[in-house]
This record gives sequence, structure tokens and C-alpha cells, in this order.
Amino acid sequence: AAALAKHSEDAELLLFAADAYSRFGNIEESGKLLAQAEKSSHRGNWLRTAARLHRYRGEPKETLARWKEVLALEPTSLDAHSSVTYLLAAVESREAALEHLRSMCERFPRNFSLHRLRAEWMSEASATEHEAAVRKLIEINPQEAWSHRELASALFRQQREEDALAAARAAVDVAPDDPWSHYFLGYHLRLTGRLPEARESFESALKISVDLTAATDNLMRTCTTLQERKAAIVFLEDQLKQQVIGGDGLMAFREAAAGVLDLPELEQSLRAAHEARPDLPQTWSVLTRHFLDMKQEDSALEFARRASELFPLSSSAWMDLALVYRARLDEAGEAASLEEALRIDPASGVAARSLAECYERGGDFAKSRDLMQMACARSPFDVFNHGFLAEALWKLGDREEGLAKLTHALQIDPTYEWGWSTLTRWAAEMDRPELPREMARELIARRPGEADPWLVLARLHNIRTEGTEKLEFLAKALELRPRFVAAHRAYAMALAGVGADSN
Repeated sequence: AAALAKHSEDAELLLFAADAYSRFGNIEESGKLLAQAEKSSHRGNWLRTAARLHRYRGEPKETLARWKEVLALEPTSLDAHSSVTYLLAAVESREAALEHLRSMCERFPRNFSLHRLRAEWMSEASATEHEAAVRKLIEINPQEAWSHRELASALFRQQREEDALAAARAAVDVAPDDPWSHYFLGYHLRLTGRLPEARESFESALKISVDLTAATDNLMRTCTTLQERKAAIVFLEDQLKQQVIGGDGLMAFREAAAGVLDLPELEQSLRAAHEARPDLPQTWSVLTRHFLDMKQEDSALEFARRASELFPLSSSAWMDLALVYRARLDEAGEAASLEEALRIDPASGVAARSLAECYERGGDFAKSRDLMQMACARSPFDVFNHGFLAEALWKLGDREEGLAKLTHALQIDPTYEWGWSTLTRWAAEMDRPELPREMARELIARRPGEADPWLVLARLHNIRTEGTEKLEFLAKALELRPRFVAAHRAYAMALAGVGADSN
């Protein structure tokens, strides 16, 4: 406000302020500032700010329209293409999004960024189409490590494991200082069962950046004995001491160490990190959560309150405070903290769902529904948001709309297990027991080459009365993904069921 008073004609400042006011919930003031900046600001920047304001308000169609205007002015703008693609998929269909990218790549055949965006979206298409899109990238620029990593993923989906590993190694050769290259090589080595080699690759990634949390998680997955897990924790602790950290690595370390170190040992490590870097919100967060694990709620509340004072614009600090209030059964404090977290970060699905759950515990399902409708508009591909909204609608008696939201969530992510179990239960209550199987078959038709829908379909069949069909569906899932652990487990259990019946 002080800056605006001094520089009321500064167009960029007006746009910045409009964005900030809208992000923190002051819609009326943001609209005034945006209108004030329209005549004097760069048109593309004004449209971008207008698009963000529509997004904060949960208006995807209007957001899309603004971004299309940006593209009319700047045909190769990557942020505009990325936003238009995302919104086309949300407002129209995934096919419309892919068609947009296809036509743009034809129009700009040597534009690497556009082809990369298309390759990212093709990762859910057939593996061969995905591979073709990535190979075009490598043709344009063979020195881009991301392309080789993506090629590894496309090849692995086709069960071409050695080719996939060769592509992953090529990524390391191209960018040996990129932790993601080592991570992806380790990931594919782990999937092929080469655990010692995978562990070495994950350690290489973490030596470059201990904040690469995915590498920490996968490093622990390569450990099959307590001795190996303890050695991994010692390695991680050494890296945290040696590197300048951003905080995420410490959060991952706490999760990894919780099952290996005893609580006093873990607390000693976390306190040392906090003393070294009290400027990082994460060093406060890990201790707050540790105190909750220790049932030391007073200490947890002290740390969480102090963190929210030191980092008032950190939504995670307010989320931690809400967690403490929940442990203390203080619903008013929990709700107030979550509302503040959501005000700071309106697009946070975790904050929205936590607040909706808080409202529902108080019996206010209408308030939960309204909140989740806005959350779904802001993040249309967050499957958990759609699930929460579906349940709120169901509890309010709007069963058809709730069912529609739930099936939409399963179309976004066929692996959403809560969604399938809930769909099965709701379908039975509505006297439509065949609905889950119909949904699974629809997904198989829409996602050819994917194993997950076949596993879902198999799980929806009873081994005692439909054993042959169940085994056929599981065999198809394993044909598409030979190392699909969940399908192997289901197949073994199904065979055991068949054997029991035959005896």
C-alpha cells in the first residue's frame, strides 16, 4: 500500500499488487488495480495478471480465454501454451489439449520448448506415441538430459528394459551434475531389481542435492535389511551437514529416519539442524511434528506458534499449527489456522481438504461442498479434491452429482483406490451394481496399453464365481507391465482362491 501511494502510475507495480490482493482474497481491490493498470501496462503482462485473477477466483473458462489472448500476441510463449493446454484439458477434453499442442508443433517444428511440452503430455498416451514425441526432442537437441530421461520412461513402458537403461545412462552422460539424471537411472535400476546399483545412483543424486526428496525415498526402498537402512540414514545425515540445504531434504530425512532411529536419537539430529538453520521453516516444522509424535503437545504448540510468527506468509507453517490444534482437539484454532493457510496459498489442495474435513467434523457439509467446489475449479486435475467434493455432495443428498464427481476423479486417475471402493459402495446403494465394471471397461478403452484399469477390473470380479475372467484380466495387466507388483500379488491370491475351491 505504501509503494502504491508513492508510485500510483507504475503499471508493473499495479499488476503486482492486483495479483497479491487477489491471491490473498481481496477480490474487489484486485479488480480495481487491474482496471487501473490496463491502459498503461504491457498488454501481455496485463492479460497474464487477469488470467491469474480468474484462476484465484475459480473461473477456468475465463482464465482460458485470457491465456488465448496472450497467445494471439505471443505465439511462441511457453507459459501461455502450458496454461492453454492445461485449461483445455480441464474445460474441454484431453484430446483438445493434445490437438492444440500437435498443431503448434507443426507450426513451429524446431521449437524445442513446445515439443517438450507435448512430450510431457504424451506421457499418458500410448508408449510408442510417447517415444516418438521424445525422439523428436532428441533430434532437435541431443544434449538435453530431460529428453533422454523421458525416453527411458517411454521405453520402460514398452518392456524394453535394457534400452531404457541405456537411455537413462545417456542422460547421466549428458548432464552428470544434474541430480535428476542419477535419480532416473537409479529409479529404472530399482524397477529392474538391481538394488545395489540403484542405491549407488540414488546416493550420487543426493550428493549433488540432498533436497531431492524423491531420491531419499527411493534410496530407502533399495534397503532390504536394518543394517542397510541405518547406513542410508548415516549417509543422509552426513549430506545434510555438508550441503547448503533448502529444507526439503530435512523433511524427507525425518520421514526416512522415523522407522530406523529411536525418537531421542532423531530429536538430537533435528535439533542440530534447527540450531544450524533457524531461518528455514522446515527446521521448525520437523521439530513440531516430532514433538507431536512424542506426545509433547505443549512443545509442539510453542514451536508451531513461533514458526507462524516468524514465517507468516508460509502456508506450511499455518498447516503445522493446525495439526497441533487438531491434536489438542481445538477445532476453532484448527479451522482458523487452515483458513489462514488457504488464504496464503489458495491453490493448496491439502489445505482445502483439511479445512473441508474440519467443517464436516462440525457437521457443516454445505460449507465443505462450497469450499471443495472452489478447490476443484482452481486445481481441476487434483483427484483428491474431486473425491472430497463427491463425498460432500453425497452426504448432502445430491447423489447423482456426487457420483458424477467421483467417476470424473477415476477418469483422471484410475489408481484412486478410495474412489473405486466408494464407487462400488455407492453403486450398490443406488441399485446400479454394474457401474464400477462399466467404468473400468471404459477406462480400458480410453487408456489402451495401461495395466492399471485391467487390475481394477480384475478386483471387481469374484474369484469363486468368476475365477476364469479374473485371472484373464490379471494376466493382461501383467502382459502390459511384467513387473507390476500389485498385479502379481493379486494373481497369486487369485490362484490360491482357485486352488482352495478346487480342493
